[in-house]
Amino acid sequence: MSTTENEATPSWMPTLRALLSIALAITAIVLGTRLVGQLRGDPAEVLVAGETRSLRTEPYGLEHTVLLPQSEVDVTIGQPTDALDDELIEGTSTKAVHAPEGGTLVPLSWSLRQRADVAASDAEQHPAVMRLIAGDTTIPLGSATLPRPGQTSDSPDEGSIVVALSHDVEIDDLSVEVEYDGLTQIVDVASGEIDAGVAQALYVPLTNFDADCVEVEDNCDYGPVSDRQPFQPLSTGFLASYLTLYPYDHELGWAEEGTLWGGVRIHSFGPGGTDAAGNFFSDARQAAPRVTLDGRPLVARDGLKAGTINGSVGRAIFSVPVDTAPRILEIRTVSTLENGVRMPVRAARRLHRVD
Repeated sequence: MSTTENEATPSWMPTLRALLSIALAITAIVLGTRLVGQLRGDPAEVLVAGETRSLRTEPYGLEHTVLLPQSEVDVTIGQPTDALDDELIEGTSTKAVHAPEGGTLVPLSWSLRQRADVAASDAEQHPAVMRLIAGDTTIPLGSATLPRPGQTSDSPDEGSIVVALSHDVEIDDLSVEVEYDGLTQIVDVASGEIDAGVAQALYVPLTNFDADCVEVEDNCDYGPVSDRQPFQPLSTGFLASYLTLYPYDHELGWAEEGTLWGGVRIHSFGPGGTDAAGNFFSDARQAAPRVTLDGRPLVARDGLKAGTINGSVGRAIFSVPVDTAPRILEIRTVSTLENGVRMPVRAARRLHRVD
């Protein structure tokens, strides 16, 4: 190099070149470190198996609905993954979330709401308890209770979370349990099939049977228990609503496997009586009606107590085998006439299914 070129190059130039080389090297190291960190998920929080984190939004995935007596639970299960970005995690953390080593993260959500096809009830509601099942592993997801009309619940009615599992799973390996008042329904996530047990009746229209005694004009009158009794009933009988089959009663709980509850509302009027000479005496008091279904006694009654001339009103509940249609509804009572005579009466009505 000539003396002229050396004189044209500033003395600080070599130092600048050295500094720039060092800066470029540092930048490359930082970028490389960040790239490696991103590839490794760092910085990240590695969850312990069974641990959960709340999500900002409901995940995209397979949606299923589980019906309960008064409410329904909507469950969404996302695709299992090994990591979730920090933008999806609820809270102020800037860390992504990773599955345990060899494990999986399952994003999911659930919500509880009043069924649109069932009237709101003041009856006490039990909590719906949700669990995620992956092979032999069971993870509690939470519980929620439907509030009574005009009230608010202390428990949340929805949740979106990610669940950490200790082993690798696919969507086919997952199921969800929803328990209500001792009965558990199991949802196969991949197929959507629900093992509902006796709750299967919630997924089909109610089955009703009619005794043709809904209106006064149906003339469902009582007859004598015996033709030899001194007084015969005259022109007064009863009304009966549809006999409805259903799986869950707020007082009795779930029906036993292979049975359903059968409920019918009855209004039994106090019949007067007439003797062989044509003397008529009105009813002064009526004993509590004895109601049977195909000869089986009721398992519970609401009302249907002893009554006066206005009669006895209430609801009779039976245990009905699911494989046998109910046939005969029978009502017996004893009417105490104003002359003090006790007059036993009965009525038996054949039931037919209402489609």
